Amino acid sequence: MSSFSLPVGDPFVPPSQWSRLRDLEVDLQSGVEATRLFNVFSDVGLASVERLSISGNDPIRFNPTSLPGMPNLTKFLVSGMVWFHGALRYLPWNQLTHLSSTRYKMHIADWRSLIRKCTSLRHGSFMIGAGTSLQENIGTNTSVSLLHLLSLKIVFAAKGGWSILSGLSFPLSSL
Repeated sequence: MSSFSLPVGDPFVPPSQWSRLRDLEVDLQSGVEATRLFNVFSDVGLASVERLSISGNDPIRFNPTSLPGMPNLTKFLVSGMVWFHGALRYLPWNQLTHLSSTRYKMHIADWRSLIRKCTSLRHGSFMIGAGTSLQENIGTNTSVSLLHLLSLKIVFAAKGGWSILSGLSFPLSSL
């Protein structure tokens, strides 16, 4: 895979050249760069992308106005300390089959909310950080069936409990 950087002030790669892109990996260096990049992606569109991987070594906070339309996205990986400030609401969670969050500690309440949106998930890997007892009880009355789930890895960054799985079911299905 070849890498690229965004030249300041120069036009970006024309949209016609993005039509074959299926796999996109982005290593973020700063929140300003991240916001600019995702705003450009929103303008160009990433309709053919099936796998999106976002990583960053330093804490990065950014708030793109939107994420690009990715109707074919099925695999999403986040690695490192990347905070999206609500922009993830634009992702097609219900069509993801693979979701991985490494080196990023999700709060229990955030994980509960997220996993309930991923109804097509087949493979998931998550690091769960701290949560308060109030957060741990959020969503336990909501039942969600993850019919397609084949593998689930949860790493607790602090003392955690399997109570986060309350309300989730993994019924047998003929896959």
